[in-house]
Order: sequence, then C-alpha cells, then structure tokens
Amino acid sequence: MTRDESGEPLSATAEAVLAAVRRSVDVVQEFLETSARQAAVIRSLETELAATREHAKTLEGETARLRTELTAKHAADEIEALIEEQNALAHMFVSSDRLASARSPREVVDIGVEVLHNLAGVHRYAVWVRPRPGEVLRLVAPHEPRFRDSDPEGRLVARALATGRPAGDGVPTAVPLLLDGVAVGAIEVRELVPQVGALGRLQSDLLQFLGERLAPAMCRAAFSQSQDAADAWAALAAALPAEETRKEDGR
Repeated sequence: MTRDESGEPLSATAEAVLAAVRRSVDVVQEFLETSARQAAVIRSLETELAATREHAKTLEGETARLRTELTAKHAADEIEALIEEQNALAHMFVSSDRLASARSPREVVDIGVEVLHNLAGVHRYAVWVRPRPGEVLRLVAPHEPRFRDSDPEGRLVARALATGRPAGDGVPTAVPLLLDGVAVGAIEVRELVPQVGALGRLQSDLLQFLGERLAPAMCRAAFSQSQDAADAWAALAAALPAEETRKEDGR
C-alpha cells in the first residue's frame, strides 16, 4: 500500500491518481527519449545531406574541368590536323613546281629523292621503274647504298604494279608510279627515320603525290631534254586545230 509523506496510507483514489501521474511521467519520458533519438537521426541525415551536396559540387566542378580539357584537346587536335594538312599542301605545291621545271629525268628522280628524305622522313627505300609491261624492273634510286633496301621477293612491289594501288599496311609499303592511270614503277618504302616512326597522313599524302607526279614529270623532262623548247612549242602550236588564222598585223 502506498503511504503519504507522514506515513499514513493513501486512499484508493489518491493511489489511482498517483499511478496515473507516474504513467504520464513515463509516457513523457519515453516521448522525450524518442524525440531525442529522432533529433539525432535528423541531425545525422542533415550532416549526410550537407556532405552529399558538397560532394555533388565537387563532381560538378570536376565535370566542368574535364569538359573544358576535352574541348581544348579536341580543338587542339583539329588545329594540329589542319596545320599538318596545310604543311602537306605547301610541300606538294613547292615540289610540284620543281618537278614541272626539271630539265631531265634524272633531275626529276633527284627531286623525288629529296621529298622522300627531307619531307616524308623515309630512311631506307627503293624506287623502281618498268620500261614496258613484262620487262625487268630497274632500280633508279637511291644513289647511296646506305639508304637502299628492298624485299628480295618483291611481293609488295608486284602487288602495287598489278593493282595500281598502294600495297602494304603501314611500313613496309609500295606506292605505284602512275602514268595515264597505268603503273609503270613503284616506290618501295622499307623504313622511316626514328623521328617519324610511323606512316602518318603527311607521309601518305607525299607518297601519293610522288606516285601520281613522278612518272609524268620524267616524261615531260625527257621531252624537253630531247627537243628545244621553242621548236617544241612551234610544232605543238602548228598541230593544234585552228578555227581561224590571222597575221600579226590583223590581216
């Protein structure tokens, strides 16, 4: 039995009231403890949310940085490719002018050798010409043995002559010399200088340029060597069909 402070027993009503008060205190205490736990959880979630937001900001910054770097690299690659293309065009323009002004087939070959060495970065190679289909190939360059190299079986050269297209993937390769669309020889590339290493766009463009221009330039040079330019022009001009003739004084 519950007693009051003086030690006297409490009435049933008082005991009921006291029990109700104690239950209320227990409920309030439990509520406070639950609220405290929930508050701790909320604070933990807020901390995690703040950390997540900070991480998201870091990721956004990293993404922006990577996007900037990729854009700059892409632009740099495009600029580098454009510069390489412009260099190739400039080299081919100068070489084409030199080939057109050559006065002998040997001079044409020498110009081709300069392009191979100084522009395309070719180190060891062979330039073959074939006078007529079925005849033996003649090696006309390089003049120095230290740069001279070829496949004894001649498989790539034979394929280039048969198809009229470059043979080989990378180096070694053989590029046909074309005359009116017919392969009359080939440039056989066996090795590039270490600074170049692999066959790039510039090297491929220059080899194709030589394949298309070398043989016609040799023919033009041979013609100019065997005949005076003035006489050749007079014969050419007289052979052209004329729609009308007129003297210099207009009559």
